[in-house]
Amino acid sequence: MDLLHRGATSARIYRCPSEGGAAEALSSQNGSFPQEVLEDLYFVTNLAGNPMLKKISRKKPVTETSVEGMPSVNFVNWAVFQDGIYFFPNLQWTLEYFDFATKKVNPLMKMSEPVMGLSVSQERHSFVYAKLQQADSDIMVVEHWR
Repeated sequence: MDLLHRGATSARIYRCPSEGGAAEALSSQNGSFPQEVLEDLYFVTNLAGNPMLKKISRKKPVTETSVEGMPSVNFVNWAVFQDGIYFFPNLQWTLEYFDFATKKVNPLMKMSEPVMGLSVSQERHSFVYAKLQQADSDIMVVEHWR
């Protein structure tokens, strides 16, 4: 398993081999919060104040593209799968799903309060998030939400 990270002197996305060795730059531009799904890497970039999702396909030839049709996403409130992405749109607290094939957004669940962070289980039966409250707040788990 390799380690993905954001560079200290550059905000590009890098890969470090788990067996050691030099870091390899993967993104051509600055980015945050990389997530891998099979042969692809997704990350958020902020161009002119508009966070957008980017995709790097590591199949030869390696390509870097914007995810077309994807609404603006909050930097930490998204979880990507091979067929789509679960996310909270910027400044909105409805969990939504964007299907990569159809380019359609499906609202799933309205949250009563702002959240920070999102993780969806691999079988997609539950998700974990933190409410934006006082610093000593609990993490919440929501089951059977689909």
